[in-house]
Amino acid sequence: MPIQTPAVNPELEQLGPVERAGEVVRYSIQRAEHWLSPGGMLREWLRFNLKLALFLGIPTVVLTPIITLLLTTAVTWSGILADIARNLVLIPAWLGAALLIIASISFLWRFIFGR
Repeated sequence: MPIQTPAVNPELEQLGPVERAGEVVRYSIQRAEHWLSPGGMLREWLRFNLKLALFLGIPTVVLTPIITLLLTTAVTWSGILADIARNLVLIPAWLGAALLIIASISFLWRFIFGR
């Protein structure tokens, strides 16, 4: 949609200082917008990009902490499972070492006291 040419507020001189400053800023922004894009394409482009940013930004802001929590929990659990697996693998090694020690002691016992 084409943008209307901005006009100065006819009651500008009767406004207070704060309202006058706000009105001048409003007029300056509308004048710059009209100068940049009198057909309204800039406004539509900004509106589209704002909608796109909200469409992508809101889920990102909401879901990022949840995904981070889930991944952190998964890392913790995988570390715990790795410890359990390592301990389960060590059981046969400890049993084998224990049997080797018992066999060595038995051999030495028979060798020393077996005669």
